[in-house]
Amino acid sequence: MRLEHLVKKIPGSFKLYCFLRCSIPDLEGFFRSLIGLPLVAFHNDVIFQNTIKEIILSLQVTSFIETGTYSGGSTGYIARLKRDIPIFGCEINEKFFKRSKKRLKEFKNVEIIKDSSQKFLKDLIESRSLGSLPLFFLDAHWQDYWPLEDEISIITSSLGRAIIIIDDFEVPERPEFGFDKYNDKACGLDLIKPKMDKKNLYYSLFPSYSRKQAFPNSRFFSLRGYIIIFQNLKEEFELIADSFSQKYFKVEI
Repeated sequence: MRLEHLVKKIPGSFKLYCFLRCSIPDLEGFFRSLIGLPLVAFHNDVIFQNTIKEIILSLQVTSFIETGTYSGGSTGYIARLKRDIPIFGCEINEKFFKRSKKRLKEFKNVEIIKDSSQKFLKDLIESRSLGSLPLFFLDAHWQDYWPLEDEISIITSSLGRAIIIIDDFEVPERPEFGFDKYNDKACGLDLIKPKMDKKNLYYSLFPSYSRKQAFPNSRFFSLRGYIIIFQNLKEEFELIADSFSQKYFKVEI
């Protein structure tokens, strides 16, 4: 059952729900986690989900790493999709760490770690556990301190080939895609570019589609921005761009 359908059954609650949806971007995930409904993966955006699925299955991704696992919705989606690659998540908040660890305990290829994302990434890279094509999903930017700049610096300076997806990212010229802000700084290109190691070649995709395309079966989700960065992966980037960019994405090189 979708959350909005459940809310409609409670007298007087629907107007409050609509108000909160406009105020709290992850209200859906919060309430689902609170009352035990199935979790939302990648904001329930079907294009986002299908693009990540295509990347993992067609490019032979060797590992999936999420910073900011929260309640485990997106990590669980990947774990169900691909049970034969190592999946790592980190969560520094004690409550969310315990919750995601419990929710994902059925997956033997998933390891959830309570640590800062900077140390988590450094340890994983040094352990050589990620294989030749890791996929990073960076989503640890909701508290007072954002580790995103450090995360980008660690990944781009330490690895040759990688795919990096940053959630809640500002999409240029597409204000309908929500994004996060920190100390008056947008989670966007101006924040991460200075931290991207200049020795690498980067190819990027930005979402460029409508809310109706993203949520064909619901009126109660909001578009959230993101960026998909291919680091030293020109052929792989071209393969994914050919599949999706004409209809759903804008290409940045």
